[in-house]
Amino acid sequence: PAVRPGELFAQHCGTCHAVRGVSQQRKGPRLDGFGSREWATAFVVWPDHPELMGTTEIHDMPPQHRRLRDEGVRAVAEWLYSRGYEPGEAAPDAALVTAGEAIYRRRCTTCHQGAGDTSETEAADRDAPNLDAWGSRAYLRSQIVNPGAPENYGARNHMPRFHDRLSERELGMVVDYVRSLRARPAPAVRDEPEAPTP
Repeated sequence: PAVRPGELFAQHCGTCHAVRGVSQQRKGPRLDGFGSREWATAFVVWPDHPELMGTTEIHDMPPQHRRLRDEGVRAVAEWLYSRGYEPGEAAPDAALVTAGEAIYRRRCTTCHQGAGDTSETEAADRDAPNLDAWGSRAYLRSQIVNPGAPENYGARNHMPRFHDRLSERELGMVVDYVRSLRARPAPAVRDEPEAPTP
């Protein structure tokens, strides 16, 4: 039990996802810190960073730092963190979560699927993942079992399905392992690159 989850991750996930001490592959986002406030912040600031979606073929989410400013980024990251929060972890800031959800529902659901949005975009026209359970065990399991599901990455997905590659017990171990990565330092992404000068 102490080593098998990491071995399964290295075998099935480390061929694409970087994790310090396990794999340095860059075909998908680095998972050190995944589910943490810091990882969520990095992603909102610069989603196409080489440690995040920059090595994938999905490049249509622009950096959000200039649009949301520091406080908005912090609020959205806190809302994301709260989606996978479990007792024993640092509790989410309730006021930030409320503010972050309002921003997310108003500004992000033009592309992202999910409940309670205020966007006028039809649900069928949204092709970004549903983040309502981001970072939770259910979210991780869904991404591993069927990342191409409509509520995940849909037709744009390039990650293989693992529905028949792992037993239920092994799947649980991998989910537990990825959950444990929340405690690790996330990629240090603090700002998107400057736009080129005309």
